[in-house]
Amino acid sequence: MIYFALVWNILIVICWVIGTGLLVRLDAHCFHRSPDRWIIALWSGVVLLAITLLAVSLVLPLSPLVGTVVAITLCGLALTAQQVWAELATLRKKFSLPILAIVVSVELAVAALTSHQVTWIDTGLYHYGSIQ
Repeated sequence: MIYFALVWNILIVICWVIGTGLLVRLDAHCFHRSPDRWIIALWSGVVLLAITLLAVSLVLPLSPLVGTVVAITLCGLALTAQQVWAELATLRKKFSLPILAIVVSVELAVAALTSHQVTWIDTGLYHYGSIQ
């Protein structure tokens, strides 16, 4: 689970950069609250990355190397805009080190909690009549 938390955090950052680059290219300034813009940037980054990977899969078989190259290429294209760097600096100011430490510690606690072995005792009790 800790692995998945780490991978999701990396994917969130990559998709946010890609989505912010897309919003800057589309000149979308209609979001009055910054959390709305962050969420829209994240989801549009996920969609753009998925569509790009789908298009690449028609030409090349997908592998971790191909996915990494596609993600780095899209991030590189997004980071060519100066406004993306400005939004990244704004986001960095909003999320200070103590806030990030709290988020990471909660993620690690949840990952450690959900990594235990699962026991399903109620299933055996539910089907006891059929089993007998």
